[in-house]
Amino acid sequence: MYRQDRVAVRPLRQVAACVLLAIGTIGIVLPLIPGIPFLIAGALLLPRADAIGWRRAIRHAGLTMSERVQVQLLLIARRITMAAEALRRARRARQRNW
Repeated sequence: MYRQDRVAVRPLRQVAACVLLAIGTIGIVLPLIPGIPFLIAGALLLPRADAIGWRRAIRHAGLTMSERVQVQLLLIARRITMAAEALRRARRARQRNW
């Protein structure tokens, strides 16, 4: 039953991620609303194909709880910086009219 609930929430999460990314993009283009917090929230809601594999690998790596938390926080920071870098490259390419 729990798995069915998670499957039902997945499309809502994807829609929310797309809406937040769209609002964030609008916020970057028009400085009326802050765009970066919406982009970060949207990036965090995006589905990950390898999330279960990472969690399983971290759980079975023999790490303490504090080490697991540190690894998770580093992975979140990596996702945020990779999304920001992709946005920076897209903006630069758009400015060059590519």
